[in-house]
Amino acid sequence: MPTIKSEPIDPEESPSYQEPIDYPEESVDSVSRGTKRRRSSSLPSS
Repeated sequence: MPTIKSEPIDPEESPSYQEPIDYPEESVDSVSRGTKRRRSSSLPSS
């Protein structure tokens, strides 16, 4: 079924799925880096 493949998952059914797709990958990378940096900072800080 090309119709389902062409159309993304319904946002009403999966709003959480559309959220991550809303912002670009850069945003996700920034969040992932921030979490990693926080963990690294916590290690030496302790």
